Amino acid sequence: MKKIFLSIIVMVFIFIGWNIYNENENLTKGILNIKSVPSSIQNIECDSWGFTDILTACVFKINPTQFPLLLKGWNFTKTNVNYSYSHDIGGPKLGKNFLINESYIVHPKDYIHGGHVRVSTDKNNSNVIIDIYIE
Repeated sequence: MKKIFLSIIVMVFIFIGWNIYNENENLTKGILNIKSVPSSIQNIECDSWGFTDILTACVFKINPTQFPLLLKGWNFTKTNVNYSYSHDIGGPKLGKNFLINESYIVHPKDYIHGGHVRVSTDKNNSNVIIDIYIE
């Protein structure tokens, strides 16, 4: 009986640890509405700071050849931009600052009171910030 109890406890700890380890990956999948994140994604950092609204951002690096996989979950509209992702503009201090050259945005109809999902990247498509806002 003790062995069964210990086995169950060990499995529970493994399950909890696995979920904590994959929390940012799961959040990224949810925001982007994709089944799995591309294999080359590295160093995902996410944070939420909304109280009455949903405000979440994730920053990571990706192999540029896999960048298009991030855009498969929504019908994004592309805009060319030229501004810096910087910790000085508000929100959580995630990742490293980088120059943003492309931004992709969608305003899902499911967000009844408004909101968006945005994917922003540098000219090489290797540094990425995604954010979700739901009013």
